Amino acid sequence: MIIFRKQGQNLRLKTISRFSHQPSKADNYKYQQLKNLSRSNLGGADLSQSNFSYANLNGIDLSNVNLERIIWQKANLNNANLQQANLSRANLHQACLRNTNLTEADLIGANLTNADLTGAIIRNAELELADLTKTDLTTSDLRHSSLFGANLERAILNGAQLLNTDLRQANLENTQLETVDFSHSQVEGAIFTDARGLSAVQKKWLKDRGALNID
Repeated sequence: MIIFRKQGQNLRLKTISRFSHQPSKADNYKYQQLKNLSRSNLGGADLSQSNFSYANLNGIDLSNVNLERIIWQKANLNNANLQQANLSRANLHQACLRNTNLTEADLIGANLTNADLTGAIIRNAELELADLTKTDLTTSDLRHSSLFGANLERAILNGAQLLNTDLRQANLENTQLETVDFSHSQVEGAIFTDARGLSAVQKKWLKDRGALNID
């Protein structure tokens, strides 16, 4: 059994079937490499700066967890619960987050390049200055989220919901945008160079609201 300590209390993880544990000397066992935490609950723990690269975290509950600067390269986070988690400046390069719940998560400055967020719920999330280059956001729900200054170059957003989303100053160059809903979104200064899938009506709507490089 592995014990995570938070404010004098123990958070026990009971469902590990296989793992590799390399604890540091930090109070919260930071820099661990736990290879299989599938279907576990670590709600409220502090795992900031930990390394979970390649880990199988399918279905894990990390809601309201401090995951700042965590390293999750190529990790499996499909169906995970990351509601209200602090993922600022996290490294999620090539991670799988299909159908993951990121509602109200802090992803400011996070690296999500080449990640798979197909069907992810990312409502009311903070993604300012996040790097989503080549990220797959097909049918994801980004309603009421902020992507101010985010880099979405070559991202796939087909069928995504961007209702009331802040896209100001975002880079959407070479994105795929078929059937995307931009209703009530802020797009001033957003760059749409060579974006594909926009209808004539959408192009006019975006231009009228200050979006740039609409073909």
